[in-house]
Amino acid sequence: MNGRKRMEWMAAMAALSVVGSLAVSAAFDGRASADPTDDDGAAARAPASRAPGATASEGAPEAEAPPGCAIASGQARLIRARRLCTDCAPRAAVLELTFDRVADARAAVEALRVEPAVALEPRSDLCARRVLVGGDFEPQTAYRLTVPAVGEGAPRTFDVGTVGGDPSLRMPGPAATLPADGELPIQLDRVRRARLRIVPLDADEIAVAAEVGGVHPADRDPFDRLPDGWRGRAHTRALDPADGDEEGVQRVDPFALAGDPAGPVLVVADAPGVSARAAVVQRATHAVVLKVGHDGGLVWVADARTGRPVRGAAVTVYRGTDVRRRGRTDASGLLRLPGADALRGRPPRPTRG
Repeated sequence: MNGRKRMEWMAAMAALSVVGSLAVSAAFDGRASADPTDDDGAAARAPASRAPGATASEGAPEAEAPPGCAIASGQARLIRARRLCTDCAPRAAVLELTFDRVADARAAVEALRVEPAVALEPRSDLCARRVLVGGDFEPQTAYRLTVPAVGEGAPRTFDVGTVGGDPSLRMPGPAATLPADGELPIQLDRVRRARLRIVPLDADEIAVAAEVGGVHPADRDPFDRLPDGWRGRAHTRALDPADGDEEGVQRVDPFALAGDPAGPVLVVADAPGVSARAAVVQRATHAVVLKVGHDGGLVWVADARTGRPVRGAAVTVYRGTDVRRRGRTDASGLLRLPGADALRGRPPRPTRG
């Protein structure tokens, strides 16, 4: 995924905050604000070095090869080539090339011959012994890399195989928060058909729906774990894999498909032969995540559109209708909480000695 799509996916994955009998809400007034660093400011203050996978900006002048890169003079020798999995997406693969000395990554890419042919690009430092090379590799395919001769030696070949290629379905979960005009991204790969089922939720049904959020085995229907009658309430839509973009991602508005309910919805996506996904989805300008453990807990508030932390959000933690905690988030969008027993009004459990 490119950077913008990855940010959209991450923002959608911010969880609806229901943990057992606890729930949390966040209100926003003049003291609540997103991280003041905007996109332009972040770019201006970003370090000059590039992380693996980054590419130069369009139109930027090409950097000269660093001094001492031995392959530029035909002296570096490739001693190992292997495949790395980046995000395990079906067509995402990176080759790791290890040389016996420092090599120029660009020259290494230009010198390699790959069969079947794949356009390659360096994804690491320009000058290093270990060079990362990216390409649009097909899954479950055997590739042969041929490296030109060094000195009086013969050309060397390396065989590299890729994996993947199994049908897959991806959707943010087990809960997601969408901005006012946001859509839910669903990625289909190598599936012939898929189905989306959406159930509008009342306030007292959210915790029940949250219990089935997440990934389910291919032969299990998440509705089997829900109360009788939920199937009959579901709004169903067929998903055509051909409607996705070049990465198989299509975006849907689950609220429009469910008749624009006022509250959250349960979304279940499934396809033959793949794991089903379920998520409780709500609309909000900000997303709230609640994590509670024995010794303490955290609330994290983020902008639902950008995923940036929100400072100064007024947070209220409830148990039923009882208020258990109030506070405001810090600059990181966090509010620290006491442990689960304190929030639920129980005496503290004895500490094991």
